[in-house]
Amino acid sequence: MDMRALATAVSTSVTVTSSAANLASETSAACAATGKSQPAGGSRISTVIIPHDHTWNQDSPGQSEHLATLVSPVTPAALQAKPAESITTSQPRNPQPCNPQPAAVKFLASCAKALKACAGGQSAIYCGGQALLQDHGSLVYLGKIAAATGATLICENAFPRIDRGAGLPHFQRLAYFPQEAAKELSRFSLMLAIDARLPVAMFGYKDGPSQLLTLPEDSIWQLDSSCTDIPWALQELAQQIAAESIIPGHNCHGVFPSAGRPSMPSGKLTARSMCAVIAHVQPEDIIIVDESLTSGGAYWDLSKGCPRFSHLTLTGGAIGSGPPLAVGAAIACPDRPIINIQADGSAMYSLQALWTQVREELQVITIICANRTYAILKLELARQKIPHRGQATASQALTDIGSPCIDWVLLAGGMGMQHAVKACTVGELAIALNQALLCKGPTLIECLL
Repeated sequence: MDMRALATAVSTSVTVTSSAANLASETSAACAATGKSQPAGGSRISTVIIPHDHTWNQDSPGQSEHLATLVSPVTPAALQAKPAESITTSQPRNPQPCNPQPAAVKFLASCAKALKACAGGQSAIYCGGQALLQDHGSLVYLGKIAAATGATLICENAFPRIDRGAGLPHFQRLAYFPQEAAKELSRFSLMLAIDARLPVAMFGYKDGPSQLLTLPEDSIWQLDSSCTDIPWALQELAQQIAAESIIPGHNCHGVFPSAGRPSMPSGKLTARSMCAVIAHVQPEDIIIVDESLTSGGAYWDLSKGCPRFSHLTLTGGAIGSGPPLAVGAAIACPDRPIINIQADGSAMYSLQALWTQVREELQVITIICANRTYAILKLELARQKIPHRGQATASQALTDIGSPCIDWVLLAGGMGMQHAVKACTVGELAIALNQALLCKGPTLIECLL
């Protein structure tokens, strides 16, 4: 198997170590490569391939000590001494001083002129990557630009992370299916793409669009973090547009939603009422890991006025990322609780993450959307006009996970999780979620939808 070729497909840097003596220096270089800016949507993964015989070859003097320092775990004390900046919704800092090239300033001036000249509702600002983070006030600048020009803010459907909530602009999330997404985008005559690749379909469909944007090149403006300081560029663009007079919540034309949570629903649990309970209860600064797929569609709009939080989601076509993504978020930010809104079918792909959460005593609340079916696959089959006549029974069996039923409470208990409950009503979910936020360590709540 060609491991280098496999790794190259997903990595910005691939290193095959040359010897045991060079292991530390080559691994250090690979770690440094992950910090380099990449084109919009580019990988920041660095892969190190270590031939097995390096484990018994003699290393050089000091090599073991160097490796021990390189891979030593980060302690809570170290985290407190140097807080992680990877996931934060703290107060924005001013962009770092930079010396922009005259060409960059001229480009942004032309971009501002084009946005101002475009009729209200005819321009879109399509965002990903750094443009969706509150760091350095980027999101506030974006919201002011949109409010001042009448542009529509749109984010990638499969975004890695977006900071959301009261005081931050609310985005339209691009539709998942390509036909709907292409229709949404067709009403715009100008697009500014910021740290995002131009949108394409997630999967191929017979007679369906692949490229979702049909605008001519001169109607598309792009800012890329690999060659542009995004926070500085947004601040400069806001100044060029004279957007400083926009005040969130006052003259922002609804771009910045008012603070407020949805009211607490009642009765039997449905997909929508589950989302409303989560948005009603979630505390400030929480991290939402969202792999809810079909069950969580209502959460996006219901949570727009909640206290500020970070929202992480599936970034590719593969499913099962939610539980391990929650593990990574909890380790990166041990002072912030995590709620993983998780589809039941895709959770089966990475069940072992529950064991890791228990072992590491991570503050993760997993909410299983137990509808007993691969609903997203059923939708995909329907879009492809499958099954054909006579194949309905077989395709239904392939997407049904209700026979036998998966008991998530028992599965969590088998992983050593002490807090695992079922919820059949809104009241039961609200009680379980409030209790979970007070508990130390992980909790699983199985919502029977």
